[in-house]
This record gives sequence, structure tokens and C-alpha cells, in this order.
Amino acid sequence: MNTLDALDAALRAHMAEEHPGQLVIGWALVTSITDENDDVNQYDNVTPEGQPAHHTVGLYRIGIDNVLTHGRDEDQ
Repeated sequence: MNTLDALDAALRAHMAEEHPGQLVIGWALVTSITDENDDVNQYDNVTPEGQPAHHTVGLYRIGIDNVLTHGRDEDQ
């Protein structure tokens, strides 16, 4: 199993625990990365293999809207 498959399995297991009976039909992960000597962050995104671009864009849009409307969980 490669790391993308492991990430996919972990996300699906997490969501199954958080939302029993619901199916994960897509996901998108955005990361901010840097190293100890770099003052500039880099950004990367990861999606499941074969996920259509329009699904990913829609997920990012919903994520932005949710953060702007509801804040992050730790903010509440």
C-alpha cells in the first residue's frame, strides 16, 4: 500500500467513525509545508486518484465557505 492509499483508508475510517452510515464520495487535503531554514511556506494538495477536477474544486469551495461562515472547530 502506498501512502496515498493509506491516507485514503485513514480518511475513510475517520469519517466512518465520525459519521456512521455515511459514504465518503470524495475528499481534498491542502497542506502548508516548509523546512527549518525556509521563511516561505509552500502549499500542496492531495486528492484520491481519479477524482474529477470539478469535485475537487467544489470541495475546496465548500471548505472555504464553511471556514468563513462557521470558523474552525477550535474557534467555537
